Amino acid sequence: GDHLLTIACYDGMTFQDLVGQYLPVPGEAGVFRYVDGALVTAMLTGRPLLLDDFGWMPSGVQATLLPVLDHRRTLTVLDRPDEQVITAAEGFCVIINLNPGIGFGVTSPIRDRSAFELHVPVDLKAASKLDIPAGFIEVAQHLHTLADGEAANGIRRWVPSMRSLIKARDLTMVFDEHFAACAMLGECPDGEQRMKLQSLLTTELGLGIDVPEPLQARSL
Repeated sequence: GDHLLTIACYDGMTFQDLVGQYLPVPGEAGVFRYVDGALVTAMLTGRPLLLDDFGWMPSGVQATLLPVLDHRRTLTVLDRPDEQVITAAEGFCVIINLNPGIGFGVTSPIRDRSAFELHVPVDLKAASKLDIPAGFIEVAQHLHTLADGEAANGIRRWVPSMRSLIKARDLTMVFDEHFAACAMLGECPDGEQRMKLQSLLTTELGLGIDVPEPLQARSL
């Protein structure tokens, strides 16, 4: 709802992106004002905070959250001109979302402080309702089944996300299925996984000898 605060995580983010910093006042040369970050605002007002694409938050910045997420529910911000020790109000909570295997991941101390994890697989039934070509859905089904089996052995396999499937649909509409298959191959890690995807795409899309290759820029 409208009460939810959000921080978009990225690989270069800093402590200040979470807690706040001095920013120039528009129209007043040389004048700066301290502005609380979304984390401090959420703690003070008792609102939920969503850390979007958390896997891209550097581990050093993730450490900022440790006293916030455990029994202390506090945060110390020395640069803040007002109260420097922030205590979370009732209703404050942190929600993390991420794509597994992308970015820096989640540190063990953060996982230890998480109440629960919810794994959301790609909904292939929804994909079929979005007019995604059947061949790409079959490829995704094969890879998801394979990934589920290997996950029990601690092996993480790349699988196409819903975003990847939607891109395949759009590229098929503009170009053709072969071009869309080449684009999907470029998303998959090189090696055995890419070879497996290449074989599935060739078979399920009925490409025959027109085997897709990863899209690649070539200098002249």
